[in-house]
Amino acid sequence: MSTEGIKVTSTSSPKPDIVTLDLGPRQSIPLYSDQDIGGLAKLRKIADSSFNDTIMVTDGRIEHPINLSVLKNLLSVNPVHSACISAKVEATVGVGHVSEEEKRAIKEILKGVNVEGNKLILRQSIGLPGKVDDVLDPHCFNTWQDVLHDASEDYNILGHSGIEFIYTAERDLRGIHSVPAESLYIHINRDEATGELWHYFKIENGTTNDKVIAPFGKNTEIKARLGLTYLPSELIHFRKPTSRSRYYGVPDYLACMADIELGMRRNQMASDFFLNRAVPEGIIWTKKTGYSTEQKTTLSNTLKGVMGPGNGYKSIYIDLLDPEGQVGYIPIMAETPLDSLKDISETIAASIVTSHRVPHLLAGVLTPGKIAGVNELPNAIITFQTLVVQPMQNLIKRMLANSLGGPMGNVDLEPEDFDFRRITDAFDLGTLDTMNRMKEPVGSGRKPSEGLKD
Repeated sequence: MSTEGIKVTSTSSPKPDIVTLDLGPRQSIPLYSDQDIGGLAKLRKIADSSFNDTIMVTDGRIEHPINLSVLKNLLSVNPVHSACISAKVEATVGVGHVSEEEKRAIKEILKGVNVEGNKLILRQSIGLPGKVDDVLDPHCFNTWQDVLHDASEDYNILGHSGIEFIYTAERDLRGIHSVPAESLYIHINRDEATGELWHYFKIENGTTNDKVIAPFGKNTEIKARLGLTYLPSELIHFRKPTSRSRYYGVPDYLACMADIELGMRRNQMASDFFLNRAVPEGIIWTKKTGYSTEQKTTLSNTLKGVMGPGNGYKSIYIDLLDPEGQVGYIPIMAETPLDSLKDISETIAASIVTSHRVPHLLAGVLTPGKIAGVNELPNAIITFQTLVVQPMQNLIKRMLANSLGGPMGNVDLEPEDFDFRRITDAFDLGTLDTMNRMKEPVGSGRKPSEGLKD
């Protein structure tokens, strides 16, 4: 792109003229909403200071300890955070419930009968429907696995979740639905005669159509206490155990919220960088003084012409009519933003994964120098299943077994039917172990002629 020439008027002054050009505001297309970028720091302060429901038992509506809507939005602003949530959800409930055939295979493995064949059955059964699915699927809008997946996602993102069960007066199950945890509130009332505390749930949407739901199995009691004639809904409430909130759970990744926001600012900075000529910030100087306002305006318009979408590959031509006139450019930044963004990105990803307690490889984060570590993947999977996934599976199973698996569930299910599969069942850990040890360098003590180390 060329412009009219800038005529430089010679003067006797040896000092260069620092030209101040009005290029207008930097162009920027926001990648995130104000709630995403501006609200995280405030949310972190709230999270650290508002867990006051642990101090005393109150009655009335119990507020959420933090803004759950902000936490829900985070799922769409950071790919590593999203991958960690997905990994925990799929590892917890996505693998499905153990089937009758798998239970038989497990018993035979423990007895040493056809071990390899039964292990193959376990690996091939991951994700397939079991007895629980066959019994509950007809009562769901889609499937039981769909409802359980939604509840587990809210559980990991927000720290609590709920599943609604609709019963007839004859105690026949008619419907199963997940409820939006960000709209689910606990209400506590005190019996004036006895001082006893009792609670129920409400799905609140900001209107007069708030929905009252009884705790599972307490439909008749809550209906009488509230003076209602019709109350078909009951709720199983899943709360992530924490001492920071008496009634609601708290997600375990709050420590990485600052890193998530830093990642958003990094992305915005890169977007603005390319939107505004993709060159470092700098100062334009001239060897001669005395440029007219018209000449400075011409130069300013020239620079503006390469800003914005579609203009990043345009070049500038300035015709200096005075052979002694010069226009120079001094970069302010020592490096372009791209030089430092990569390092920041790796640090942010590692911090988020650590906060979630998810193995790096399961979140798609590759750590240089650690990819071929001996036994790294098998050990990470086992540790993740044992310390992170298994406790969540046990809690969800116990809640389902004590409700649906009991007399009040009124369905053909037993407590042991709610056992979950383990992600370790899907892997042949022996093969993974062998492959990783084969990658072990010779310098570590392994001699190829001697085969694998024990």
